[in-house]
Amino acid sequence: MSPEEEAARKAAEDEEGKGGKKKAEKKKAEKKKGKKGKGGDDDGPAAIVKIGPSEAVKLFDEFYDDYSKDWVGRDESDNYK
Repeated sequence: MSPEEEAARKAAEDEEGKGGKKKAEKKKAEKKKGKKGKGGDDDGPAAIVKIGPSEAVKLFDEFYDDYSKDWVGRDESDNYK
């Protein structure tokens, strides 16, 4: 390779490297804008904030209450004979 070709190749690589860095910086800036909610065109789903117990916890509580009412106070001493 001639020195001119080598210099041209290095210059092309430098341009690619700088372009790649600029793209990465641009993506970071867009992410920051989106996270702050300023000027972002984020059409994604809104964050859902759930407060209180889930449905599974409510069902477990209901079953526990039923068990407590029906089975906890039973005399099982006759079962061991």
